[in-house]
Amino acid sequence: MSNDPRNDLFHLLGMLESLLKIQKYTQDIHSTEELLEKEDQMVFNACLTLLANIGESINKLSDTAKAGIASENIQAIRGMRNRIVHDYAGLDSFIVYNTIKNDLDPLKDTFVKIIHEGLVNKSFDEGEFEAAKSSGFYKFIDFNIF
Repeated sequence: MSNDPRNDLFHLLGMLESLLKIQKYTQDIHSTEELLEKEDQMVFNACLTLLANIGESINKLSDTAKAGIASENIQAIRGMRNRIVHDYAGLDSFIVYNTIKNDLDPLKDTFVKIIHEGLVNKSFDEGEFEAAKSSGFYKFIDFNIF
């Protein structure tokens, strides 16, 4: 069963917001050890929750939106989510750190591109986009990039 494309904008913006929060929280962190130690692991735990949120939301995208994301990236995101949710204690913090520092920028570019294309070709509701712009939830998204 395919997910409803009318919900794609909501899910993409949520994933982008989660990703940007992770980048903000970890901008001054330069090692796995720092990530684990920062603020009594609060930053690490927040990042895990946000990564899990991205994994949940990617499963809710329509096939049309998923077509804009490389299938290996979708599998990696789902795999990370499953590890976080089902094997929390067995997580490899080095992999989490490397994901944060190396994989989020390309993923961010992908999400921005899909949102931009959806706005240009009018597959996303303009009213919903305008409502998102004024929402306090999307604090970290610069809506001028679209």
